[in-house]
Amino acid sequence: MVDKSSLEIFAVDGEKVFTSLIYPDQDATGVSVFGAGAKFIKLNVLNMDK
Repeated sequence: MVDKSSLEIFAVDGEKVFTSLIYPDQDATGVSVFGAGAKFIKLNVLNMDK
């Protein structure tokens, strides 16, 4: 989950959770995800606008 200042990553069906505060530039329009030895099998992106 990402909002204007936080990022949450859930892995292994929620068994592993990573939460961090982020401070992107105001004109930022994307997200990059990478890690040493990491392999993404499926990535879900949900729009949380209301």
